[in-house]
Amino acid sequence: MTTGPTPEQPQHFPQCVPVLQGDGVRLRAHDYDDIDRIVEQSQDEVSQRFIPLPNPYTVENARGFLAEFVEKSWNERKRFEFAIDDLSAQESLFCGNVGVWPHGDGRYEVGWILHPDARGRGIMTRAVELVLAWAFESLDARVVKWCADADNDASWAVARRVGFREPVVLPNWMPLGGELRHCAQATLTREQFENGTLA
Repeated sequence: MTTGPTPEQPQHFPQCVPVLQGDGVRLRAHDYDDIDRIVEQSQDEVSQRFIPLPNPYTVENARGFLAEFVEKSWNERKRFEFAIDDLSAQESLFCGNVGVWPHGDGRYEVGWILHPDARGRGIMTRAVELVLAWAFESLDARVVKWCADADNDASWAVARRVGFREPVVLPNWMPLGGELRHCAQATLTREQFENGTLA
């Protein structure tokens, strides 16, 4: 289920952000009530290992992320980042971010980060399915790329479940933690997604 405007409409953040909901997960605009949980997920050891984040990650970092990386990017239509809510509890709980950003000619990239207390429950798989469906329908994406540290097995597990196949590994390509790490990449076309390649 999708509510709210499409990115082509002139509203500014947060009114421009649609609400995407399905199977116990909701994607929505971030707000400043999310800051404490953003700090927690960004300070997490696994997040720090696989994502280029400041260390230590502070409240000010989270505020900058919301102002520059989220709000400004939505307003300029350069990146479309959603907050993820887990709706399975009595009260909805922020549990991560998922977003897509353009590379031109109908090509997009998808990325995500999950709060540690939300892992292992299929939340990110459902969130990524929602954002991919939105990207193919509302952004007219032709193909979406997944890219992650080649050792990030959890990220690949999510990518595989939503339909990505046959990852290619680029040795010594991803700068992370002061070194160049192997980078895994795969693509998913609109046709593959619509034809039900989910596993």
